[in-house]
Amino acid sequence: MNRLDRYIAGAVLRSLLTAGAGLAALFSLLEFVEQLTFVGQGRYRLVDALVFTVMTIPARILQVAPAAILLGNLLALGGLARTSEITALRALGMSEARIVGAVLKLAGGLVFVLFLLAQFVVPHAQQYAIGHRTAALADTAPARSGSNFWAQRDRQYLNVERFRNGNIPTD
Repeated sequence: MNRLDRYIAGAVLRSLLTAGAGLAALFSLLEFVEQLTFVGQGRYRLVDALVFTVMTIPARILQVAPAAILLGNLLALGGLARTSEITALRALGMSEARIVGAVLKLAGGLVFVLFLLAQFVVPHAQQYAIGHRTAALADTAPARSGSNFWAQRDRQYLNVERFRNGNIPTD
């Protein structure tokens, strides 16, 4: 990757990160406002709503990634065109296919990072967030003693007698 490819990829990456951060922040704010409706139920407090919102940010990033990629590319390439940098690149002999190729090279790495996020970060963060919220909304705290797990809410009881591989409930 030469200097011009890195320049285009850097401009696109900056716009993409800005668009992604803005969209993720907006939807996180909306999620936080939605979580405020649960505050006061059980032991669910403002801090619990904030923890839930923060722990679901990785999943939200995956949700807004396609829109952020499109918006980031449009903003970056539009900004380069507005300042006549695309014209200068074309005058230097850079083809349109090479400009698009510079953007696609960045997209390959971005897809890999999003894949790693989806496989290793999102499931654990979602599980923690939902478990934390469920425990806080319950009337009493779930109790796990040895291999048993008990939970109660609204006169309904749940008993899990065994856990396979430490986390898979059975019986």
